[in-house]
Amino acid sequence: MHIGFHLTYDFHHAMLDPIYALLRDEYPCLMAKDAKAIIDFKPKVLALADAHYHYFRGKLPGTIIIWVRHGFSNKNHVSRCISGSDFACVSSPWMRDEYIRMGARPRLGYWVTGFVPMDKALVHSKHFTPSLLPKNFSQGRATLLYAPTWNNYLNSVEVLGDQWLDTLGRSMPHINVIIKPHPHIPTLFPRWMAMWRAAARRNKQTILIEDSNADIYEYLSSADILLSDASSVIFYFLAFNRPIILVNNPQRFKDQIYFNPAGHEWTWRDMGIPIDHREELPHALQRCLQYPEEFSKQRTLYRKRIFGNLLDGRAAERIANRIRSLCNPRLRDKQWVTSSWDAASAFSSLDKKRLVLLNIRLFLTPLRKSLRRYPRIFLPLKKALQWLSALYINESKGREGGTQ
Repeated sequence: MHIGFHLTYDFHHAMLDPIYALLRDEYPCLMAKDAKAIIDFKPKVLALADAHYHYFRGKLPGTIIIWVRHGFSNKNHVSRCISGSDFACVSSPWMRDEYIRMGARPRLGYWVTGFVPMDKALVHSKHFTPSLLPKNFSQGRATLLYAPTWNNYLNSVEVLGDQWLDTLGRSMPHINVIIKPHPHIPTLFPRWMAMWRAAARRNKQTILIEDSNADIYEYLSSADILLSDASSVIFYFLAFNRPIILVNNPQRFKDQIYFNPAGHEWTWRDMGIPIDHREELPHALQRCLQYPEEFSKQRTLYRKRIFGNLLDGRAAERIANRIRSLCNPRLRDKQWVTSSWDAASAFSSLDKKRLVLLNIRLFLTPLRKSLRRYPRIFLPLKKALQWLSALYINESKGREGGTQ
């Protein structure tokens, strides 16, 4: 039985590689960024970390699609990721229940597995030096990890400006700063990369990770403090229960696509020190260094919600075992596996309507990519399509509900 792994972006290797490594010697496997190569491979099981189901659902009928996720920030995106999958992997029972409360349901069910990249992150000790850090990286200093998100109105870059690293270098020269850009930043905002590159040349304690696709999870254990915004990294860092500084971008209310005030990236700001202005950063840093246990109670609560007791390094193993069961079920798994394959092949009227929408989305993909540069056209068009899609789906839900 063929198993496919679709890489939407290079940084999805962190989610998919460990599962692929466990299965590649047992089954014919293909990992690829090219959607056509995946379709030609005809996998019966397909794992991916994003919501690009429109490439595959119509071309691979009967294939079970598994979402292994790649981030924890909501950004009005997570429900689409879940509802388009057959099985959705989640990091804890609490997260499963929270998504159900939100109305997000996969076609066949949830798998509570843990989060694959954290398997490796927690193996590293505080004194582990990631491969992309220079050999003279000082382990004796406190280390600040700066990990901004990429969304224009949600990120911290414009709030902090271009001088904060120089100010920090003068006032707190005993602190290392590692800048790990989001993988989308070099393409979308090359000016930011140039700004950080220049700052790193001026400040010897500042290190810019030029390879934005590098594994962010390697750097978490090296950090004493995290500086971020609405990035999913704030949730990963909860696993270490160390101080977090959260930059609030005042422009976030303008973002009609990614800003969701009900998302945990905004409702859980009490996990750390929120700041609204760059002038607040030095005091926040001093506070983190002096009182690292501050907000520990909240961080522990949110860590438990996000990860439960599944920070045991076995998330990839759990997903691989589930996939093995789909391919070659043991006696005790026969019932759920058989019903899963039957359900995957049977499309309800609601599934058929979703497939129509996925095909429309696939057709419009080139237009959507070109219109992103023109938000005054793109945003109203996106809103109108979302409204029509919801109307179309809700009409079908109402009809199916009335026939039960």
